[in-house]
Amino acid sequence: MNFPSFPSIRQPLKLRSILFLAAILCKSSLWAQGTVEISFLSKETGAPISARIEFTESVSRLPKPKGALVAGRQILVEKVAKLAPPIGKYEFIVRRGIEFSDVRTGFELEPNATNGFEVFVPHKTPMRDSRWYSGDLLSSLSTDLTARWMQADDLDVVATTFHPSTSLSKKTASSEKQTSEAIHSVQSSSIYLNKPGLAGLLIHRTGIAPPKTPSMKIFTDAASHEDAHIEITKPWERDVPLLLASEQIDSLQLLSEHLLPESGDQITTAIRNPDKLRFKGKKALGRLSEYLYWQMLEAGFRIPPTAGSGFDGKTSTHLGYNRVYVSIPPNVEATEEAWWQQLKSGHTIVTNGPLLRTTINELPPGSVFQGQPSSPIDLNIALELTVRDKVEYLDVIFNGAAIYQARLEDHSQRGEFPPLSINESGWLVLRVVTEHENSYRLATTAPFYFDFDSRPRISRSAVQYFAEWLEESKTLIAKDNTIQNDLITKSLYQELADKATHFWSEQAKKANAE
Repeated sequence: MNFPSFPSIRQPLKLRSILFLAAILCKSSLWAQGTVEISFLSKETGAPISARIEFTESVSRLPKPKGALVAGRQILVEKVAKLAPPIGKYEFIVRRGIEFSDVRTGFELEPNATNGFEVFVPHKTPMRDSRWYSGDLLSSLSTDLTARWMQADDLDVVATTFHPSTSLSKKTASSEKQTSEAIHSVQSSSIYLNKPGLAGLLIHRTGIAPPKTPSMKIFTDAASHEDAHIEITKPWERDVPLLLASEQIDSLQLLSEHLLPESGDQITTAIRNPDKLRFKGKKALGRLSEYLYWQMLEAGFRIPPTAGSGFDGKTSTHLGYNRVYVSIPPNVEATEEAWWQQLKSGHTIVTNGPLLRTTINELPPGSVFQGQPSSPIDLNIALELTVRDKVEYLDVIFNGAAIYQARLEDHSQRGEFPPLSINESGWLVLRVVTEHENSYRLATTAPFYFDFDSRPRISRSAVQYFAEWLEESKTLIAKDNTIQNDLITKSLYQELADKATHFWSEQAKKANAE
């Protein structure tokens, strides 16, 4: 039996950066008329694990294991793959989310061969060891299918907009756990209000609304629900200034379904697109979402970022491509409820590539620092970073401007951050942006907040930005017949618009920065 050779790809180690690519040459003889059995195991524990396998383009006909789930060229392998392919050469890559090494391997099937082989998948960056727990807040698959796919990417929490009529199957209920600390929960009561103008409202943990309930009523009803978690996924849409003014938005899905591993040119008709030359091309919506999120922070909102992939079993993405990590303190048990509580508190990072773990003065993202103008707050930044793609730069952003920026190689040579301190109110994020050409790929912390004299920062220009946006939105709403012809919806919009007018007027009076 012969095996294909694989090129060795190397990348210098940068700030604990590791190129997640391993080449494994498996020597085994396989019987042409029999079954090729490949077992997938944790390199660290030897325990069977689920994974995704992706056959390379050289394999024209995908050998699919019986009963396996398939999405594009991705095949879900639940611990063991039993294949019966025609005689020939087969190359594939084993993937198990961004915490694990990709394993490239293959086999050549010859007549009169027998036996199988094992693939060991290294867990290079076990985030749970640092009390970071992963989630993907946008799937549209059934609860059972979501639970099966999430095993292959080792996710802790997934929210699906599919509403099951029956309970989980026994197979799903007994899903594997890689460690005793894993959560592994599927939230199956999420509602996605994805109509034009609604900003892709995603409502979690409220139960399912009665049929034919107007979307805006679903939102207003959910806002009064104690456990509800409401987030925006499309921050460039018409209703954003009304929704923000309701003060019922819990998070922004900064990385959402518009960010795929390979994106085509993205053209947005956002009514508040500030720069149509800057926000165009394959990275347009990613950059625009980030810009608008920073404007929300500048306007005084303390909304944590989250992520969701929009996985439906058909698109080129996969479950967990866009993911949010939530920090759970050591003295708190890692449960689904704790995960949602810490998410709402803003203890998050979001990523679709790099793995970024950061504290400032030993506190996680979302923390609030109190200070006096006469006593600047010195920053002790602890950073761990693992990347697959080459990183363009590492940024420390304060109030929308970089107070430290360095190419990763330069920062690695320095070995530490220069002395940095904060002496005014505001927000700060750390982020890394990769050089991935075909979409916007990055990792960013949720904001750290600084309040001097107990006065949070509110920017006049940001408030004015949303106030002008509100006036444009009200004009568009008045012309929308689907709103104007529905008395309930029209009344709810009018109520929101009145509150928004008052809110942004008051916010302008509170502004204390340019």
